[in-house]
Amino acid sequence: MIFDWLFGKALHTVFGKRGDGLASFRYPPISSFGVKTKPFSFYSDGTVLNGEVAYPTGKPLGLIVFFHGLGAGYTAYSQEIAFYASQGYLVYAYDYHGCMTSLGRDMIDLGHPLIDQKAFFAFLDKQIEAKGLTRYSIGHSWGGYLSSVTLAFPKYQIEKAISFAGFLDIPSIILESAPSLKKMKGKIGKYFAKRYGAVAGQSVIEVARISQKPLLYIQSDEDNMVPYADNFVKLQSAGLPNVKTVVAQGRGHQPYWKNDSYHYFQQINEQYKPGSYNRDPHFVIDYRKLQQDDPIIMKSTIDFLKLG
Repeated sequence: MIFDWLFGKALHTVFGKRGDGLASFRYPPISSFGVKTKPFSFYSDGTVLNGEVAYPTGKPLGLIVFFHGLGAGYTAYSQEIAFYASQGYLVYAYDYHGCMTSLGRDMIDLGHPLIDQKAFFAFLDKQIEAKGLTRYSIGHSWGGYLSSVTLAFPKYQIEKAISFAGFLDIPSIILESAPSLKKMKGKIGKYFAKRYGAVAGQSVIEVARISQKPLLYIQSDEDNMVPYADNFVKLQSAGLPNVKTVVAQGRGHQPYWKNDSYHYFQQINEQYKPGSYNRDPHFVIDYRKLQQDDPIIMKSTIDFLKLG
């Protein structure tokens, strides 16, 4: 009980703020990449969450739910969402509690999006345009974890999941920022399981083993946010036949980017310092250079969805 109280207070210190991205960065709408979209809203635990659905030009090949990472919202992935719509998929994306377009005073903690996820799928089940479509999930980082664990819930009807550089479990996300708590990993897992259900205390490896559904995990071997050895290598070493892994060589935490885009992103952080009050006001970001996805990596995700 004492641990739960102290740990809860510590989480509030870290996540007791909104995830609204960086004011110095541009988050373009999905429609700016040439696809038709429509906004939607739903309630999660009494709070209004907002999102968009992106439409393919013809009859949908299936439905994708896209989960965003920590710090911003789904418009940080507008280009990727538009890509999947252009490939024939109906794509739903939304902001979690306390993030970007959604309401909520703060993000609460890393487990709360599991509540938002449950509310979203209840909303999705009522959408006429979504009925009868095979469902897939895709996410990045925090969203990569959330995408993977959809496989644990049969009622979500997710047939395949893709994780771009997602953590394998919630405690690992905590320990990456606070390695001094390593000996308490078990307690941290129990804390989240108690608050958000058994899956919140499980590893993606356990989820994949139990569900036996296909999971594609893509990560860079030089990821500076999610440790490659503790996630990619660990998942690959589990030897699960339903799990496929792909390495994006020589880039950072966005394995779907081209190497040139990754290196330009490094330049932006070093010269412009977008998260600092002392950033260079004269630095102009060339978003055309930044918004370049790797066609080989992106094709591998489409091939995975279409396989079988």
